[in-house]
Amino acid sequence: MQYKAPTQPRRMTYGQPGQAHQEQMARNELFAGAEPVTQNGQQSIDSMNTQQLMQHAVDNHKETTATAERALRIVEQTKEVQSSTAQALVDQRQQMYRIEDDMQKIGEDLTYSERILRFMRLCCCIGFFCSCCTEPGRRDQDKQWRG
Repeated sequence: MQYKAPTQPRRMTYGQPGQAHQEQMARNELFAGAEPVTQNGQQSIDSMNTQQLMQHAVDNHKETTATAERALRIVEQTKEVQSSTAQALVDQRQQMYRIEDDMQKIGEDLTYSERILRFMRLCCCIGFFCSCCTEPGRRDQDKQWRG
């Protein structure tokens, strides 16, 4: 049986498929003494002349300004969504209060109706205001009709 030296674990890479190779090439150029090149094929800042530095600064400023403007637009959109959501919540709260008031009114109406029905039942059993008690033969007709 032969002894095998342990191999180093593979390094996990995240990002685009060829990105690790590009990074390694840039490192090799840097350590070999060559001028490093950025990803866009532009020179590094150290090797630029004044005109190129100014252009790089202007481009960087435009890019940063555009990013800030996009961020401000997103903030404004977020504020609009927030205000519309807040208004919708206020409307829903008012609607819930109206529903609660309506439910309370319905409960009061049911209580009142139950009292009226109790009174009507009491009067019917006593014999007042009830056709089944006051009309002759009415009770027999009701029994036949009910089966």
